[in-house]
Amino acid sequence: MQYLYIGTAVPVALLILRQALDFSYKEELVTNSLADYILQARSRRENPPTARKYEPQQTAQKTDPVLREEMVERIASSIRQTAATGSHFSKMLSPEEEEIMREIIREFME
Repeated sequence: MQYLYIGTAVPVALLILRQALDFSYKEELVTNSLADYILQARSRRENPPTARKYEPQQTAQKTDPVLREEMVERIASSIRQTAATGSHFSKMLSPEEEEIMREIIREFME
């Protein structure tokens, strides 16, 4: 009789656990994601992407120093506001460090 009780209790417990942890929806998500992945892999294999030709773009930021300085000032003021709230920039409030930060921003924009 004990085997009958255990044999009945284990599947019932697993069904209750499945409903409690909502595995059915997760199984459906995993199945759908796997099916999408397989379809994308097949389409990539059948239609390989073509190589793009490099075309250099002219940017107005490199030619207009006033616009560039305005953007540097906006980024610096944003970092100053973030520093005032106590983030990891909070120790970057000295004028020397601000100038270094602006130089880095200018180099990054090039």
